[in-house]
Amino acid sequence: MVMPSPFDRILQQLTEQTQSDPEGAFDQIQLLHDKSATEDEVTKACAFVSNFGGAALGKLDETIYFLKHLLEHPAINYAESAARRSVQRAIAVMYLCQGDEEKAKAYQDAGINDASEHCRFATMAANTLVARQRLPQSIPYLKQAAALSQELAPNDEVLGQVAAVGLNISRLAEKQVNLAKDLLLNSTYACKEAWLRDENWQVQHKALYLYGKALIKCGLPTKGLDVVQRMMKLERANNSGPLEQFFSASIACRGQTMRGQVKIASQAFAACESLYEQVDEAHKEQAGKVLEEIGSVLNKERERITRQ
Repeated sequence: MVMPSPFDRILQQLTEQTQSDPEGAFDQIQLLHDKSATEDEVTKACAFVSNFGGAALGKLDETIYFLKHLLEHPAINYAESAARRSVQRAIAVMYLCQGDEEKAKAYQDAGINDASEHCRFATMAANTLVARQRLPQSIPYLKQAAALSQELAPNDEVLGQVAAVGLNISRLAEKQVNLAKDLLLNSTYACKEAWLRDENWQVQHKALYLYGKALIKCGLPTKGLDVVQRMMKLERANNSGPLEQFFSASIACRGQTMRGQVKIASQAFAACESLYEQVDEAHKEQAGKVLEEIGSVLNKERERITRQ
């Protein structure tokens, strides 16, 4: 029977303690440095402290201090040490979370020797940034990890890490997408119900526009197009000008694009272009942004269909 090393016993103890006393566990991380005797143990200490102290607890300064101390460990104190590069990559990720891109770049360059290590770094960066709620900043690193994966051998263990991290982040994102959809729909619905009580038909029209746009953004184009009919009914009843007609046509374009009805969407977009020319200068900038947005979405759908 193989007995666990002193390092493995400490690592197991601290791992268990993180569940009941995370601060107490973090206070004892120096033991991981003191009990580690091999490159593998240094790598494990680096991974534990980076994930627990940096990603989970957000103790970035303390984690960086520990990792820099770990760089001085005799087991990895030679130039070609893979474990040393692993620690350097971890420090780079901590600096990314702090927003210090210059220091992050220096440690990143020192810690990457090939495409596999670059992929490890990108995967760790994405995972840690998401854990620290730096979601937009994580996206470029997810893209890097995906691109670098194509360069790796099928048996490279990094591929498993990329898949696992990607899956975990996708599950988190899915929950947030669903929450954001519920929030968008219910907030715009509340706004719509309040503004529809207003005696000014233009206020009512704006309420319907916001709600219709929300429905389409939430993947409900048919319901969004039903709202367009209500908008057009208001326009006919009040002899509306080009501005209101422009916004109802923009919703129609969005909805038909999402439904894959490119021909109908193109007709709606052409109507938007014509109406845009008639919009008064006070609303020109706002309408221009909407026109640019729906045109971009329509063009992407056209390209998608062409590729099929």
